[in-house]
Amino acid sequence: MYNKLILKQIIGFTQDVNENIVIKALEKSFMNAFSTFPYIFEDLNSKESIEQYNSGNCISLSLYIKNYLKQVYNLESFLIPASIPNKYKHRGYLDISHVAIAIPKSKYEFYIADSAFYFLNPILINTNQLNKTQIVYSKNIYMYEPNYNLKDYSSIEKIISSTSIYNESVKLNKYQIIPKNTYYSECYYNDDEFDKWKYYLIEICNPDEAISTFFINLKKDPFITTCFKDNNGVCKQKYFISLREDSIKIEKYANKSEIINFNNLDKIKLDKIKYLEKKLFKYFKGNLMKYIFMMKNGYNKKIYSVKMS
Repeated sequence: MYNKLILKQIIGFTQDVNENIVIKALEKSFMNAFSTFPYIFEDLNSKESIEQYNSGNCISLSLYIKNYLKQVYNLESFLIPASIPNKYKHRGYLDISHVAIAIPKSKYEFYIADSAFYFLNPILINTNQLNKTQIVYSKNIYMYEPNYNLKDYSSIEKIISSTSIYNESVKLNKYQIIPKNTYYSECYYNDDEFDKWKYYLIEICNPDEAISTFFINLKKDPFITTCFKDNNGVCKQKYFISLREDSIKIEKYANKSEIINFNNLDKIKLDKIKYLEKKLFKYFKGNLMKYIFMMKNGYNKKIYSVKMS
């Protein structure tokens, strides 16, 4: 289930990128979905998942930004490994269990964007300015709130970030070693300075093997989170669907919050699923009922080995 993390140093270089370009890429990425369905039911990797189902995990969302920046602006970028806050950790996770993206701005400056954490603006790492703090913002899409004036959103969260460097290599666990002279950005949410996580400024070469494989095997019950933009252009959760062997949970957020639970898949209303398949066709391609049938027959009992992207 666990595979060795393979890393490669990133060499900085100058390219014509600015914060507004990265923000636009992030906003585009939010219209994809965070989903494990393509991995579990279609045996896809992250590249295939984002291309075929407009969804996937943090690797897929980072690949979307990477491809968007290349196609629209001819910008180079790199997938990088990251840890996660304690509040998101689950039993069995390795220290590095997340992926974001780094975009070189110059030899010494790099933007870091995290679509899966719904960053509203990127971190700017300057390797010549260590320990200098900066503020970035993210959106807690899971917090329901009506269409407030933009200044009244309580779900926009402040993140404090600072850049440091490892002067010696660091062995995080049996499978993950961060080499000497690796820069990293250490972050925490403004309301909890003790729950920190890190973005490592080094390219991850095998993200699906090193991260997706254990993530999917530990999170065997498939789920999906989709988003929409409210009247102020702010990203919010629209649907959250989680599927278990004997039940399905559907949460819908728009102008109100609605939660539907079917605790017996044999009694699920077909019209509800048809409605969801129509609304979420870009993420399921009409396969949701098929996936429900597969879950009823214990499909999530298999062991997953996610191939390289």
